[in-house]
Amino acid sequence: MSSPLITISHDNPISVAAEMMSSKKIRKLAVTEDNKIIGIITSTDLVNHLVK
Repeated sequence: MSSPLITISHDNPISVAAEMMSSKKIRKLAVTEDNKIIGIITSTDLVNHLVK
């Protein structure tokens, strides 16, 4: 993971996550809810979402 940890709220659309990952040149993004990490989105997750 990058330092400092870059996060996105769980209620943001996947397009926002993709743009954030692209602009910051990162491949993993922590997902938060109520200031707690609840998951991770990876570049592979984005590709899999696009092919569906």
